[in-house]
Amino acid sequence: MSSLYLLSNVTVLVAEEGHSINEELHAMAPVFGIVAFILFLIMLFISMSFAPRGKAPAVGEYEDPAQLPAEEQAMLDRVHATPRH
Repeated sequence: MSSLYLLSNVTVLVAEEGHSINEELHAMAPVFGIVAFILFLIMLFISMSFAPRGKAPAVGEYEDPAQLPAEEQAMLDRVHATPRH
């Protein structure tokens, strides 16, 4: 008896096992997607918590631009300045 017969049986068994593993992974895809989405939302909230622009001032808090904090006045000055080339 040749070993080619045994090799083909093993190949068929491995192919059948691989197919069931692929089906399990396809069934888990929505779970992986939901977990990734939640992780991205958590990372978004963490990064927004470090940004001072994430918190808007109250309506009417700064009616006059001269009342703005120094770093925001400097930003406005850079925006309104003539561009240097």
